[in-house]
Amino acid sequence: MERTLYIVVPCFNEEKVLSISSRTFGNKLFSLMDAGLISSKSKVLFVDDGSQDSTWEIICSLHEENPAFTGIRLSRNQGEQTAVLAGLTIANEACDLAVTIDADLQDDINVIDQMIDAYLQGYDIVYANRQSRATDSFMKRATAIAFYKVARWLDTGIEYNNGGYRLLSKRAIRALLQYQESGLFLNGLLARVGFRSTAVFYDRAKRAAGQTHYSYRKIIDFALDGIISFSSKPIHMIGVLSICLLLASVVLGVFALVRTCLHAALPWMWILFAICFFGSLQLLAIGIVGEYVAKTLWEAKKRPLFLIEENLN
Repeated sequence: MERTLYIVVPCFNEEKVLSISSRTFGNKLFSLMDAGLISSKSKVLFVDDGSQDSTWEIICSLHEENPAFTGIRLSRNQGEQTAVLAGLTIANEACDLAVTIDADLQDDINVIDQMIDAYLQGYDIVYANRQSRATDSFMKRATAIAFYKVARWLDTGIEYNNGGYRLLSKRAIRALLQYQESGLFLNGLLARVGFRSTAVFYDRAKRAAGQTHYSYRKIIDFALDGIISFSSKPIHMIGVLSICLLLASVVLGVFALVRTCLHAALPWMWILFAICFFGSLQLLAIGIVGEYVAKTLWEAKKRPLFLIEENLN
């Protein structure tokens, strides 16, 4: 049975690396064809995310040279997550499985063989996760570790150390496309999709050329999207904090009252009691409002209520 694979590659101002990475992607695609793992209809799909350099011209040139290379161009820069989703939307029309990978060649292209093996074993989602972050700067490594630890503590279900290199079956793509959210965080959505998933591991290399387009501000915004979009625990924490503060104020109030009755009052303790008591009431009110806001958020996202994995009908 022939399986059509689409390698979806988001691109933003990648003119310096695209001529190198396109050959690598092409060679891998053709080797998989020769091995009989994928059909001859398989393609490399570049998604130009509103580049301001000659990225789109290079993609057009690649397509003219070989129809195995194709591409789409977004009207403006929408961000990597949206670009990947746009590519998967197009790939869904023709592919049986798709791999999403960055254009900078930091991800080991040979891992695709292991991902396809896992797919053939029945997995719908195969993550390619980094074994270590030795190639990252100290700041990037520290912020990434902190993000994944917080995300795990908040029960977001986000795959650890996956930067967007993954394989998706056709039904996983179709399930993903049912989510109509503007604040995209694909790893979180894939955790919600469910289906059978597994992971393979690799060591990440340095960029083949050019510079990263992810500033620390973008990384922080991206991390906040991932946490806020998939967990309401921060709001629950406000409620827990208000209760703890209320209990502390009660203890202080009783202690202050006893001291007053014993004619050994401490004036500052009543002030501390008032601060804790009224502060806890304010936090409790914020927590209650936050719960309603969270409910509104989940309703506004219009996420599918369920996804069918198997249907005997």
